[in-house]
Parts: sequence; C-alpha cells; structure tokens
Amino acid sequence: MSVRKENGRYVAQVHSRRLPRVRKKLPPGTTKEEAERVEAWIKLQLRAGVDRRVLDFSANADKELPHSKGFTVQEAYDRAIRTVWSRTKASTSYFGPVGSKTVEKFGPGVIMANVKTHHVADFVNICLEDGDAPSTVNHRLSILRKLWELAESHWGVEDVLPIDFSRFRVKNARRDRIREVSKDEEQAIYALLADSQRQAASGMLEAVYVAIYTGLRQGELLALKPEDVSTANQRIHVRRSSRTTDSTKTYADRFVPIRGRVKEIIDSRAKRHERWIFPELDKWTVLRLWRVVRKGMGLEHDKDFVFHALRHTCATRLLRSGADIRYVQKWLGHADIGTTQIYTHVASTDLDDVADRFMAG
Repeated sequence: MSVRKENGRYVAQVHSRRLPRVRKKLPPGTTKEEAERVEAWIKLQLRAGVDRRVLDFSANADKELPHSKGFTVQEAYDRAIRTVWSRTKASTSYFGPVGSKTVEKFGPGVIMANVKTHHVADFVNICLEDGDAPSTVNHRLSILRKLWELAESHWGVEDVLPIDFSRFRVKNARRDRIREVSKDEEQAIYALLADSQRQAASGMLEAVYVAIYTGLRQGELLALKPEDVSTANQRIHVRRSSRTTDSTKTYADRFVPIRGRVKEIIDSRAKRHERWIFPELDKWTVLRLWRVVRKGMGLEHDKDFVFHALRHTCATRLLRSGADIRYVQKWLGHADIGTTQIYTHVASTDLDDVADRFMAG
C-alpha cells in the first residue's frame, strides 16, 4: 500500500501504469487501516472501469472488499450495473429486465465460488421448463458469463471456478442460419447506394465495403476514430462497441488488418475527419439506408438480410480462403471459438466444389 500522512491526515493514492492516477486526502481521524482499505477499493473500482472523476471515496472504508469467498450472484449483478453497465443503455434495455430475472432464477444468494457446471445445467433446464425461448435462455447465459468474467478478471473474487457457459447454449435453428451476402448481392448493394440521392448514401457505400472486408460489427464500425488507425502497420485498433462505451462487446481490444481498397477508404477518412471515421452515419441512418437497399433488391421479407450479414460474409469468406479458425476467431473478436465454428458449417457446404476441383486437378 502507498498510503501516507500529510499534515496529520492520511492520503490514499494510486500510481500505476495500468490505472489512472488518483490521489485523495482522507477525512481527519481516518486510521491507517481504513486508508488502506479505501485505497484498495479505489483500485478495484478503477479496474472495473469506473471513471476516476466519479469514484466513491466516502462510504467504502467500512465495506468488505470483494475478495470474499461469500461474494454472491446478486452482489456481482448489482456491482456490474453500478460500475460497468450503467454507462450504457444496456443497464435498462438489456441487462435491466432480463438480467434481474436471470439472477432471480439462478438464485440471488448463490455464492459464486460454489457454482459448478451442473448448477448451470440445472439452471438451463429450469428456464426451458418455465417456457423460455432458446434465445432467451442463451441471453441469460450470456449475462452470467459476463458476471463471471468481471468477478474473476476485474474484481478479484477468490476461488471462482472458470465455467464455459457456451457449452450450455440451447440450439436456435434461426440463429444457426448464417445469412451470407453473395458477390452479386454485394455489387447490387453498391449500385443502389451509388445511385441513391439520399444524404450519407456515399458514406454508407464505403461503410458496407469496410464491413464486408473487416468483419466489424455495426457499432464498432461507427465508433472508429482516426487515432484507431495505424497506417504504418496497416491495421485498425477496435476498442469500442459503440460511440457511448469504452470497451468492446467481449471487453477485449483487438487489431484488424486493412488492405487494398479498405485501407484507402480508412486512411482517407482518417485524414478528413477529426472525431469519427464515419461521422455522417449513426445507427438510425444506417437502418434507414439499409431499408432502401432491401427494398431495391426485393428482399424486404428476408429477415436475415440485415447489416450484420456483412460480418457473416466476412467470416465465411475468410474460412473459404483457407484461414485457420483460430485466426478468424481473433480477427472477429469472438470470446468463444464455438461462435466462430458456426461459420464452418456454412463453409463446409463448398466441400463438393473442393472435391471436384481436387479430382480435376
């Protein structure tokens, strides 16, 4: 600990290369032990992603630090809402209603260190018996997975067993249908956007091209900044899942290579724009222009033909080109390789063509 006394009062401070620098003079009468606990609490909040400008210094000296083996699922959920998810709409529209029900079903008083794989299997069965749809069950598993990641990696909760929640995902026939954009459809999209008189259509055209050949999620694409572009290394640093968050969907940054026309588009925009690579686009503009594309191609009723299909297209084309699945996982930023393996089913449909070319050669 680095607490010290100045003019009769203890000062808690954090000096670390990996954390923002914080220095806080504590109230008179604070003991050294209390000061050390406040300092430890500051570090935990910083690791959880709390902005140092809104740190809670006052009430935590008497609170038990979250290293206790008695840390419960409810405590983890409350802390995630307060320190991580409250900075995005996820706390109300995603984790709020579904998350609270998930904790209720799993057991709010369940101690995380005591949870084993069979408990997760029982939880899935309970959800299915209650009539939850496969997508809802998988949604609940995703929330639990994020809680376990935060508890283990950010909060230092002791003895939490690593659990592969993806093993318990319920198969969803619709989810497993990967909608790929064909080469002809790709050219049709470009033609429609090039002919469109709508505002931002030209930016949308370039965004579609970049999405297909980088595999970025829509939010990641719109959140790209000029400082995320490394022209010398020919890659982009993906570090945000949207313009209002400070981390990606999986809480892990990644680097995506850019070549050819993609590099030209990104480099040109990085020089012309100060804040965002695609400042003329937001999620609503993308939605409106994508509707124009769907209507122009006669695909209004194809529910799988969404902007995210461009990411599916990148994944399947990478696998067809012979890329190792581990590299594709890293490229796309999948936390679980099982997610990447979904695309192998699509790519494997080309085996007949491969066999024909092999025998002919």
